[in-house]
Amino acid sequence: RKRARSLERLLKSGKLPESARAQKENELAELLQQAQRTKRVEREKLNSRKYHGVKFFERRKLERRIESLKRKLGDGSSGGGEAERLEEQLRTA
Repeated sequence: RKRARSLERLLKSGKLPESARAQKENELAELLQQAQRTKRVEREKLNSRKYHGVKFFERRKLERRIESLKRKLGDGSSGGGEAERLEEQLRTA
């Protein structure tokens, strides 16, 4: 960030030859893209840590729901319509 800010100031001053100016503008564009990537990665890491527990518990709830539906479907004591309904719930879970 410091380097990018320094390049911005240098380009604003207008005391550079045209070839050096183009080179510095390219360097500035690369630095800004790199800063954006770094910021996005940091945000993804933060959200990953923040919602890790939530994802874990949601996955556990789904696993329990699937097992429950499989047990009900395996019992076979329910009628044909009930079995179809359970299979549909199992597919959507």
